[in-house]
Amino acid sequence: MNTPEVSVRPIVWLARLLAAAVALLPPIGFGYLSYQTLANGLEVEASTIAEFVTLYVNRNPQMWVYEEHRLEGILQRSRPGWTSRNKRVRDRSGRTIVELGTLPKPPFLLRSATVYDAGTPAATVEVAGSLRPVGLRSLGVGIGSAALGFTVYSVLNLFPLAALHRSTSALSEEKERAQVTLGSIADAVITTDPTGRITLLNRAACTLVGVSAEAAVGRPFLDACPLQGRTAETAWPAPWLGEGEPSALPATWILGRNNGPPRAVVATAAPIHGATTGAVGYVLVLRDVTDWERMEAEVRRTQKLESLGVLAGGIAHDFNNLLMAVMGNIEIAGIHAADRPKAGERLSAAVAACERARDLTQQLLTFARGGAPTRTAVNLTQVIRETAEFIGRGSAIAVELALSPDLWAVEADPGQISQVLQNLLINALQASNGRGRVLIEASNVAADERPGEPPQPDRFVLLSVRDHGEGIPADTMDKIFDPYFTTRPGGTGLGLSTVYSIVQKHGGRVEVSSSPGNGTRFDVYLPATDAALASSPPSNAVEVLEGGRVLLMDDDELVRETAAEVFQHLGYDVEETADGRQALDRYEDACAAGSPFDFVVLDLTVPGGMGGEETVAQLKERHPDALVVASSGYTAGGAMAEHRARGFDHALAKPYRLEDVKAVFAALEAQRAARRARSAQSPTNPPRGSRA
Repeated sequence: MNTPEVSVRPIVWLARLLAAAVALLPPIGFGYLSYQTLANGLEVEASTIAEFVTLYVNRNPQMWVYEEHRLEGILQRSRPGWTSRNKRVRDRSGRTIVELGTLPKPPFLLRSATVYDAGTPAATVEVAGSLRPVGLRSLGVGIGSAALGFTVYSVLNLFPLAALHRSTSALSEEKERAQVTLGSIADAVITTDPTGRITLLNRAACTLVGVSAEAAVGRPFLDACPLQGRTAETAWPAPWLGEGEPSALPATWILGRNNGPPRAVVATAAPIHGATTGAVGYVLVLRDVTDWERMEAEVRRTQKLESLGVLAGGIAHDFNNLLMAVMGNIEIAGIHAADRPKAGERLSAAVAACERARDLTQQLLTFARGGAPTRTAVNLTQVIRETAEFIGRGSAIAVELALSPDLWAVEADPGQISQVLQNLLINALQASNGRGRVLIEASNVAADERPGEPPQPDRFVLLSVRDHGEGIPADTMDKIFDPYFTTRPGGTGLGLSTVYSIVQKHGGRVEVSSSPGNGTRFDVYLPATDAALASSPPSNAVEVLEGGRVLLMDDDELVRETAAEVFQHLGYDVEETADGRQALDRYEDACAAGSPFDFVVLDLTVPGGMGGEETVAQLKERHPDALVVASSGYTAGGAMAEHRARGFDHALAKPYRLEDVKAVFAALEAQRAARRARSAQSPTNPPRGSRA
């Protein structure tokens, strides 16, 4: 009986197919997977770099193309697993702005991503990687698979398990790389599913939102991350996510936090596409820009003050010259009308009005570059007490002081700091509406005790003024330091602007906190100093001037005439010149004639001629012992505040009064007397340029 032969052909063909599969599929699959891994890695790298460049472009829309070193720094932010050999940024015309690395030899793979500026393509990021390693590894796998094909019958079960193990390991490694990459990014990265529920967030996102990853995963994005103006969004995907391409979310959002104050953020979003379906989720990147916006507001405020400074400096010189002529002539007239009390009373009122005009000009000059403070080491206790007593006199509101007994010294201009306190007190009294009290506090503060980021010094004196008024509305808080901004009828809008400018020029900072119905608190931080406190003027100051010869240089004829008459009234002979060149010639002629000038008064600003700084430099070079006074209503170089460093012995700020001139000349005569005493001890070295 013939037994039917069992055909082994199907088994043989199955074995052959399996052997062929073992020999061919692994290198083909490995090559394909390696290609896809390289392609995906380049795409992720290009997209990530493009997101960073987009953020930088949005902050610097006009200048970013010229910041090659910034862009190069972004390109150098490599992450584990990135495989590019060449990175570059091209603008819309195709011009390469910055490039890192060299383009690999063919075959290579190139991927790109678009950089957006306010939703408009602005540039392209390109990354390239070589395909040679993929081919070589695929060839190696093919050789091994061919050898394995000969033993297909013995490894039919083992080889699929090995392939599964390799895939699992690769997936684990890829997941680890993704987690490390996300954890190292400083921006908050949040992913959601298609319904808008959070599936993943990195450490930066947990810190920004103020919630743990366990508590956030599974919650709707808008619930875990409430954005101002967006909490009413219920549909998902939200309209502001965009479609298809990564997009920057419009404007700046205010992110409500679970464990702290709200923060300002900018964000980008992109959909995650599936292989065969539409969006399988979304990626949102949030960047905290609160501190950046605060610094930007400081820059804008400083620019406004500088603009006002240009205006103030332009008018101050001429206006103070006019005040000088008016005040000087009124004082001289008052001297001649000493026997007419009624006229003297009116002239005194006119001088008082001129002084108010001078104070207003000085307040404007605070914003100018030339309004630099004349600093000495002072203890603020006396300044605070005197100012508080002066401003609080006659007010129904109690002004209370809480001053530290061991207050550190600060290097400051006492007059300008007094003006700061006056303006803050007046503002507090007006805000109190005739009720409550105003508290002034002063204490020592170390840098690490200060909220926020401190300036460079490590020790400060904190001066605080607090009222119990209605507080400052939130919509005007960012405008209170702007020049001419006021909410009170009849206000000038210069009070707080003056405070801000003076404190800034002292190297300090002003902070304000306010809430409706709870009053306002202004904190002024002034850098402390170890310098010795300025000593009080000697009690035996010169009361009667000796007189002498004065050389007066000023380009304004009215000022020269007025100042000359003031000097003559004090007992001095005066010669007048209009610019520095004439003053040098007159001084040389006087020395040659044996009757040198005792004092020289130089105007700092002479349009079209030699000014006081250039004149004193040449004069001191020839006659080091000449006694020279700087006189000006305004100087952009700060020579009035630093007159000794510029070669001057003293300074007279226009408009000056008779008492001001007398005080300066008394100091100069004391200096001249000291030189005479030294000259008497050293008869072989008489002073040059002054009378013996």
